[in-house]
Amino acid sequence: MSDYLLDSSFVIDLLNELADGVDGPAVAWLAAHPRARLWISPVTLTEVLEGADDPAAVRRYLARFRWQGIQAALVGVTGLIAATINKSLVHLEREGIVAELTNRRRGRVFAYRRYVDELAAELPGVR
Repeated sequence: MSDYLLDSSFVIDLLNELADGVDGPAVAWLAAHPRARLWISPVTLTEVLEGADDPAAVRRYLARFRWQGIQAALVGVTGLIAATINKSLVHLEREGIVAELTNRRRGRVFAYRRYVDELAAELPGVR
């Protein structure tokens, strides 16, 4: 099983193909990779929601994908274990530097607070 981080262009194409009932390149790629673990970033979500006719429906559909936050990148760059990275991110959240986006105890996603605040100001309903 492979991991794939989907960018906003792919997700927008996918949603348009599904809405139009067309088996285009994005739908075909998904069909060719049925066991793939698919990831999206908070940036992709906000970019896709910005142009959505029905943001609630888009959110529901995108909920099936895994979230790629900054912790996975930090694990790869630093060589530290995920628990250490997550503990550090909790401390950074208390300082207002990062924001946790999921409100969960497990599978949390952190993002740079200032960026989240700027996106939230532009997109109602996005935290």
